[in-house]
Amino acid sequence: MGVAGRIGHMVPIRFPAAPLCGVPVFVPSLRTAMIESGTVETGDESMKDLVEFIAKSLADKPEEVEVREVEGDQVRVLELRVAKEDLGKIIGKQGRTARALRTIVSAASAKAQTRLLLEIQE
Repeated sequence: MGVAGRIGHMVPIRFPAAPLCGVPVFVPSLRTAMIESGTVETGDESMKDLVEFIAKSLADKPEEVEVREVEGDQVRVLELRVAKEDLGKIIGKQGRTARALRTIVSAASAKAQTRLLLEIQE
């Protein structure tokens, strides 16, 4: 069964500018999309996999997306490398996409009580 057929794993999102203002529109959750695409198995979910999945979804050349985890004394760093042509898509207008990625990483690391940073490299 495809992603659209699994309503139990759908996340309601309200689009205020939608024609039926305020009516929830169901879209597959990111976790469901990752599991069904084979990017992540159910038992092995990590921030590295999540960042890689999001970056590959944004990039025109997903085969050139690389995420490396570097351990430090008090902090772990995720280094994200993409093709030069995709760097603008990953950073976004005025850095909004990069800021959103860093917010996701920050929130997840706080929940796991660790310190994790995201560096975007050429």
